[in-house]
Amino acid sequence: MNKLINYFLIILSCSLMISCEEDTDVIDPDEVGIWKYYSTSNGLTNDDIRAIKQDRSGIIWVGTYGGGVCKYDHGNWSSIQERDGLLDNRIYSIAEDVNGDMWIGTAYGISIITDDGIISLETILDSYYIPLSLYSDSRGWMWIGTTTGIIIYDQSDFYPVSFVNDDFNWIWDITEDSEGQVWFSTTGGAISYNENNGLEIFTVDDGLYGNFVSCILQDSRGFIWFAHLETERITRWDGTNFEYINLLNGYNYANVWSMVEDHNRNIWFTTKNSGVTCYDGVIPKTIGIKGGLKDYDIRCSMVDVEGNLWFGSDSLGLQIYVPE
Repeated sequence: MNKLINYFLIILSCSLMISCEEDTDVIDPDEVGIWKYYSTSNGLTNDDIRAIKQDRSGIIWVGTYGGGVCKYDHGNWSSIQERDGLLDNRIYSIAEDVNGDMWIGTAYGISIITDDGIISLETILDSYYIPLSLYSDSRGWMWIGTTTGIIIYDQSDFYPVSFVNDDFNWIWDITEDSEGQVWFSTTGGAISYNENNGLEIFTVDDGLYGNFVSCILQDSRGFIWFAHLETERITRWDGTNFEYINLLNGYNYANVWSMVEDHNRNIWFTTKNSGVTCYDGVIPKTIGIKGGLKDYDIRCSMVDVEGNLWFGSDSLGLQIYVPE
């Protein structure tokens, strides 16, 4: 009986190896875990997802491009739209400020959702703007990334920052590293800010693989990742040396929209046209339609407090990976 079982396991193992060689997009169900899906058929107001944020109370805020903001509150969906006082139903960004108020970046400015209602910032310093990105830092400052530069709110006033080169004025993403340095992703490169040195610009001349930086992430090991659009590789920096990593085997361009690190220290990259790639530091694994996704164009991502990974699709709603 033992010989028979061993023979069966050998045959099964060989079959799995052949299957993986034939299609690298097929992921072992034991590795994938469980997938959940939300769309307009079961809770969302629109299936084009641009931003995902979990607030300090555990509520998930989902920004859609056309259906306003959807809220997932421990199993129940609700929404806030123009009819409720939101400036516009097209959402670009979401952030929670130091007071627990939610800043929603819309196509017509920022709507701040408080316990007392909605505050509208259609203009800042008498100027119209598009809030592509929002970030509340460890000082309690709110950073607003626009198509014309950066706006800083220090809890007392707004301060605009713009650059002569317009490529640096498109602020796609904002994050903060462990040293309190704030990073900005721009069409022309990466920009960092700290109180001692002010603003510093990084481009291909300084070591980046590409100038179009779509997002930036510092992982738990201290590496800073710079994701690019229209390049073959992404950039990883240890503070001294740059290295370039090809994550997507079989694809010409990485086209990374967002990056998150899960509770097991894996880095997940969402892409424009090739699904999601999970990188454990050794081997990148691409997950597509056959691996559990509903769409290859994944615009945004988030890891919630329980370790679940939320992926926002360009046209097919939310796909959530629940680790086993």
